[in-house]
Amino acid sequence: MHHGRDGQTSRPRLTPRSTDTAELDAQEIEVEILDPAPRARRGPFRDDDDRDLDDLTDTQALELLAPGGTSEHGASSRRARVLEPEPSAGRSVLPTEALRALRAGLESVVISWLLITVPVIAAYVATVASPVLGEASWLDAARNGSAGWLLGLGQEMAVLGVDGSTTAVTLAPLALTLVTCALLAGSVRRARLTHPGAFAVAALAAAGVVVLAYALAEQTPSPRAVGTTAVVIGVSVLVGAARSRALPALPASDTVTAAVVGLRGGLRAVTTLVVLGAVTVVGLVLARSGAVLELQRALDADPLSLVVLVVGQLLAVPTLAVWALAWWLGPGFSIGMVDVAPSGVADGPLPVVPILAALPEAGPGPGAAVVLVPIALLTLVLAGVVRRAGADWRGQVLALVSAVVATTAVVTVLAGLSGGVDGATIGPLAAVGTRTAEVAGTTAWVTAVAAAVAWVLVLGARRLDLPGRYPVLGDLAAAGRRLRAGLAAPRVLRRFSRRR
Repeated sequence: MHHGRDGQTSRPRLTPRSTDTAELDAQEIEVEILDPAPRARRGPFRDDDDRDLDDLTDTQALELLAPGGTSEHGASSRRARVLEPEPSAGRSVLPTEALRALRAGLESVVISWLLITVPVIAAYVATVASPVLGEASWLDAARNGSAGWLLGLGQEMAVLGVDGSTTAVTLAPLALTLVTCALLAGSVRRARLTHPGAFAVAALAAAGVVVLAYALAEQTPSPRAVGTTAVVIGVSVLVGAARSRALPALPASDTVTAAVVGLRGGLRAVTTLVVLGAVTVVGLVLARSGAVLELQRALDADPLSLVVLVVGQLLAVPTLAVWALAWWLGPGFSIGMVDVAPSGVADGPLPVVPILAALPEAGPGPGAAVVLVPIALLTLVLAGVVRRAGADWRGQVLALVSAVVATTAVVTVLAGLSGGVDGATIGPLAAVGTRTAEVAGTTAWVTAVAAAVAWVLVLGARRLDLPGRYPVLGDLAAAGRRLRAGLAAPRVLRRFSRRR
C-alpha cells in the first residue's frame, strides 16, 4: 500500500473526470478497495493526473458501486461485490490434497529405490566388458538392484554364486529400511495433508512402488515381507502426520498427560538401548580390527567391488546394533549355525563378510549377569518418567506402564525388521537375526523391573529429601537434563526445522 505524508494509507479510487451524475451513470463506476479493519496510517498519494494510484499487490476485497451508487455522485441501492474466493465449508479438501499425497508417496519410495538401483546399474556399466557377466544386461542389473532394495523390506534375496549354486540371504540392511521410513515420513510432513483420505492415498502410492519393484525383480512377496512393508509404510505415514500436526489434538486430562509422558520415556529408553548396541558393535570392530582387515584383504576385491562391499556393511551396522542389543537382553542372535548369546558363542562356519570377523571367538560368555547393564540404564531413563509424571501415584504408575509398553513394542519391531528365519534353509545367511518372540518377552520384564526400581528410588529420594540434603544431586540432575535436551534438539537442527 502507498502512504501519504501524514503516514496514513490511501484508499485507491478511480475518480471520474466529470462530476455530472447523469454522465457518470452511463459511463463510469467507482472501484474501491475496502479495508477489513481501519488502518492506523492513512494519507493521499496522487500522480500527475491527480488520481489515486491503485496498489496492484493488494489482495483485499473489491466492492463495485453501481452507477449512481452510494458515493458522492448519487444514491442507489444496487451494489455489486467482488470478493476473493473462500473455501466452502461443505467442500471436501480431499481432491486438492490427493495430488500432493500421491506425489509424497511416489517420490519418497522411488528415491529410496534409486539409492540402491542406480549404484548397481553403474557397477554393471563399469564392468560390462567382464566375461563373468556373460549375457547380463542393464535390465538384469536393475532387477538385482530391486531385489537388494526389497531385502530392506524383509524379502528374501536369492544370490547366484560363481559355481551356479543359489544362496538365500535374509540379512536385512536396517539402515536402508530406516532411510525409506525417513524419506516417506518427511514427504508426508511437507505435503501438509489434513484429510484422512489423503494419507491413505500417500500410503497406497508408496505401496504401488513396492509392487512395481516386485514385478521388476520377478519375485513373489513372502508373508514376512508383506508385514514388514505394511509396518514401514504405516509407521512412516503416521509419523509424517504427527510431525505436520495433522492428527487431532489429544484431550486435556491427567490420564492422557501421564500416558504421553510414559510414551516419550519409552522412546528415550529405546534410544538408550540402541545406543548401547551400537557402542558394543563399534567396540568389537575396533578391538578385532586386525581380523576384520585381514578378511577384507583376503577377498582381493577390485576397487568397485570393494566400495560395494564397504557400503553394504555400513548399511548393516544398524542391524548389528539391534543384534547386540538382543545379546545384552539375553536371547542373543544367530548367524546360520552359529548362536551368539551371553552364555557363549557356538562354533560353526560364518559367511565371508569382513565385519562378522568382529564376533567373539567360540567359547563360554559372561552369562546372564549382562542383563544388569540394560536394567541400570533403563532405571536412569525411567526415573525421569516418574519425576515428570507428578506427585500422584496413579499418574506415575500409568506413565511407567505406558513406558514399558512403548519400549517393548518398538524393540520388538526392530528385532523383527533386523532379520530372521523366513523358511529359507540354504546358505549361511539364510537363518540370521534374533528370535523376535524371545526378545519381546525379555524386553517386557527387563523394562518392568527397571520401572519398579526407578519408582522406588524416586519415591525414596523424595521422602528423604536427598536433593535438599545433598545439593550436588540437584546439580547433577540439572546437568543431565541440559545434556539430554541438547542431544535431543541441537540448535542447528531446530533452526533447520523452523526454516522448513
